[in-house]
Amino acid sequence: MEQLPPFLESEQIQLKIRIELLGKTITKDTCVSFEQFLELKPLPQIIDVTGWSRHAIAALLIVCKRNGKIIGLQSGTSYLTPILVSNGPLLECLIDAILKMQADS
Repeated sequence: MEQLPPFLESEQIQLKIRIELLGKTITKDTCVSFEQFLELKPLPQIIDVTGWSRHAIAALLIVCKRNGKIIGLQSGTSYLTPILVSNGPLLECLIDAILKMQADS
């Protein structure tokens, strides 16, 4: 993998931190705005979703599916790389598993 110039790497780290912090504040009422924010940003390869709500996790997974982007998720001390999941029962099961991992950490 090609090494990024330091200024670009710094921007990516700042974006990752911003996404992870913002994700902790998302509610049902703000998840659409969060989706729109994520649509405009180059998503990091791994995002820590520890402390995120069901709505924030769903928004992230929906944006990933819409854009064909597979990222790694960290939840507590666990890591996973979900497949591109369509809306519905499978998405809800994945979100439940992520939230359970947080509770078990």
